[in-house]
Amino acid sequence: MKEDDSLITEIKQLDTQIANLRTKQDDYANLTGDAFETIKNEIRKQINELSDKKALLENKRLTNLSPETRADSIIKELRKFPDEEVLKDYDFRNLFKQMIVVNRDRLIFVVGSDDVNTIPYNPNAIPMAFIDSYDHKVRSTITTCYFGIFINK
Repeated sequence: MKEDDSLITEIKQLDTQIANLRTKQDDYANLTGDAFETIKNEIRKQINELSDKKALLENKRLTNLSPETRADSIIKELRKFPDEEVLKDYDFRNLFKQMIVVNRDRLIFVVGSDDVNTIPYNPNAIPMAFIDSYDHKVRSTITTCYFGIFINK
């Protein structure tokens, strides 16, 4: 458990560093010139390196969790899903590694084993747990999207 706590702390520190770099990136966004382009490229490179490091730490942490615990964390993450205005900065790797899009109204998040050969070929035959839905608006039409989690053993 202590190792997991240290990983969480390190991930939060990386989040803070990435957020600071993104703020700096926004500050330089409208500036032009060779020097500013070099600075912007360096900031982008640092963000990518920190994001990769964060992804590795998250993967290490998540592979130590049981599938049920991972499913619970996904549901918590979905409940705090951001508005579309800040969606571009959202790290979708917090939610899932694999997902099956049946259609625009049905999504299946796959957690557990990475072996896709154990997933039924017919998406309608995939048993889902933790089924929920959310409404989203496209122009003037409100559509309900159903999602569930398939625990791949």
